[in-house]
This record gives sequence, C-alpha cells and structure tokens, in this order.
Amino acid sequence: MTELMIRHCHKSNGHVGCQHVLAVLRTKYWILHGHSAVKKTIGRCIVCKRQHSPSLTQQMAPLIQEQTTPDKPPFTFVKVDYFGPLMVKSGRSCLNRYGCLFSCLTTRAVHLEVAHSLTTDSFMAAYQRFTSRRGHPEKVFSDNGTNLVSGDKELKRSIEEWNQSKIGRYLVQQNAEWHFSPPYACSMGGAWERMIRSTRTILKALAQEQLLNDKRLLTLIADRKNNQ
Repeated sequence: MTELMIRHCHKSNGHVGCQHVLAVLRTKYWILHGHSAVKKTIGRCIVCKRQHSPSLTQQMAPLIQEQTTPDKPPFTFVKVDYFGPLMVKSGRSCLNRYGCLFSCLTTRAVHLEVAHSLTTDSFMAAYQRFTSRRGHPEKVFSDNGTNLVSGDKELKRSIEEWNQSKIGRYLVQQNAEWHFSPPYACSMGGAWERMIRSTRTILKALAQEQLLNDKRLLTLIADRKNNQ
C-alpha cells in the first residue's frame, strides 16, 4: 500500500524528486522511514531512469607504445597508408595515380609520395624514396587490405594482392619490422586516417579542380612535403 501511494504521488506530480514527493505525502500521511521508502520507489521509476540517466561516453582506446616513446627521432615509428586515386592528364587520356602517406606515430609529421600504380614494386619504390629522405624506421605499421577506409574497390583489391613476403624480406634487410593492424579494427588507425582526410582536402583545394599532369602533381606533392 505504501509503495502504491508513493508511486501515485510521484506520477501525479510530474515525476518530481524525493523531497517534493515526501512533502506532499506528509500533508496526509506519515510514513515510517519515509525518505528511504520514497527514494527506493522513485529509483524503480522507468521514466525517471530515462530522463535523468547520465549520457554515455565513448571509451577511448589506449595509445600504442610507439606513440608515446620519447627520445626518438621523427619517423622512427611509421604508419603507411594509401589514398586516391588522383587523376592525372597524359596526352588525351587520364591515368590514375595514388598518394602514399607516411605518418610519424610520435610527432604526427607527414611525408607524401606518389605511387604510379598499386603493385608491390611501386610501393617498394615509394618506400625507398621515403627512407632516402627520412632515414630507415624501426617499425612500419600498415592496415590489412580488408579494412582500408577508402571506398575504392580497386585500391582494396590491389593491396590485398601485394606480395607481403617480398616486402617483409626487404624491410628485414633494412632492420625494420612490419606490423599489420587486426582485421576490421579501423578504429586503431584514427590518427593517420585523419591525416589522410586533411591531405586530400588540402590537395583538392590547391589543385582547384584542375586536371594536373605527372610533373605538376609531383611538384605539388613535393611542395606540400616541404611545408609540413
């Protein structure tokens, strides 16, 4: 009976708080241990739970060790990812070129290279140009082909067909370790995926919707590298 009285008073007064319900009840009734009884009954109210429950916040994943390692030069720990395609003009035809982004996990510095295709040899050539300017990294991180954020199917399919053992052997010769992110764990690459978005936005703004040729694209990429 006591719980029904409290529920009726709570509902009829617009789901007010514990003190208000207790004050209204005491105008007619005196309930033993009234505060605890009212608090317990209001705590079971579904409407109040929905209205007053705290908002859920997304739990941030912890940073990997390479992102918090001090006293290391830039590009010691590198994340590599592709973006594109970038259309270039060659005579009367248009060809696809791809951006290869190397991002330092510690300093968030960015190095850009242009890959003329999505073959294994093209990636290794871009990696050699990167190491010639920035030095050899200790660890290189890469997404699996199945969890690339880019929606381009050709990009996904071509990276899945990379000769990973050939690339792995080359990196071992350079004293570098190659690590893959777990499949479907694109949340682990939020830092470098944000870099790719910023890079695409900047290149699109600088090109001003113009169709560049290979020389101008390389010049534009080199100019952005010097300004990073």
